Amino acid sequence: MDGDGGRGWVRAEETIRRINARSGSGDRHAGHFDAVALPGVLDRLAAGAFDPLDLPAPVLRIDTTDGYAPLWPEIVCFVRDARTQASS
Repeated sequence: MDGDGGRGWVRAEETIRRINARSGSGDRHAGHFDAVALPGVLDRLAAGAFDPLDLPAPVLRIDTTDGYAPLWPEIVCFVRDARTQASS
């Protein structure tokens, strides 16, 4: 584990798949222009716009490509440990 806030993460390919799936599902509100927004999202990903902030705090990288890695019990332990350390 890298370290105090949880940070969800997926590979760029999975981000594209998810955006395309949402866009084509018909379940999204018409105000969401996922397909139109995709090129800008990819540019922002490449530029690091979604990277964790550079703060003096540990970050837990949570891979959400297929479920959660680490698993929920490890995430909960991480958060509890971080809260304990922050309050001491």
